[in-house]
Amino acid sequence: MFATRQPLIAGLKAWILFGQLFGQRRIHGLHKRLDGYVTSLSAFVLVLPRLFEWVNKSRLNLLIKSSATGYVLFVCFLFAVVASFLNVNIIFGAFLAGIVVGTTANEKIASVKTHVKEIGLGFFIPIYFAVVGLKLDLVHHFDLSFFLIFLLFAVTVKTLGTMIAAKLAHQSWLSSFNLGLTMNARGGPGIVLATVAFDLGIINETFFAVLVLIAIVTSLTAGYWLRYVLSKGWDLLKGVTV
Repeated sequence: MFATRQPLIAGLKAWILFGQLFGQRRIHGLHKRLDGYVTSLSAFVLVLPRLFEWVNKSRLNLLIKSSATGYVLFVCFLFAVVASFLNVNIIFGAFLAGIVVGTTANEKIASVKTHVKEIGLGFFIPIYFAVVGLKLDLVHHFDLSFFLIFLLFAVTVKTLGTMIAAKLAHQSWLSSFNLGLTMNARGGPGIVLATVAFDLGIINETFFAVLVLIAIVTSLTAGYWLRYVLSKGWDLLKGVTV
């Protein structure tokens, strides 16, 4: 959980700098606000998993006995509500709920994870991305040259860095490139983080559109490439077969 939180906050702080470099208004006190954000999330992560396990084992927990799926959905909504009261983006609340539910050892909850995932993929996630799409204005706030330059820079730096680390770990060139391309896939978390940065005023509309499109392009590229590698019968990672 620490590993998922650290890059996220580091990314927000880096975008504060980017926003200032690209002419955004200076955001006084936002670094301090993000430090408080980290503290809130740390307490959120450290306390609630233990509380969740205790509630699961409680004899008074009638909801989990009547409907494990309904109970898990209730917990997810509850985390979002708590995040809202803590002045934390509700998407992070739902994200942390997923972590807590995913790590529980309760057999009833483990058996309904697939159902909850299907509900999320079929209903909630499409709505969220539709809301993100409504915020995009590609006609007035999309800079093609900036998009291409930033895409090239981001992909090159991350791919080369990952490939160097993979080669030091004695991976083949193909495995190293696969890792580098996979690490570039920003996906849903990249879009969530871009949305949070935009809502906080860290980035402007142009930067927001670029980040969302980069998340989509890098994810699609990684998926198509890995599918091509598998179709050729090559190993995605040396010593690991799929």
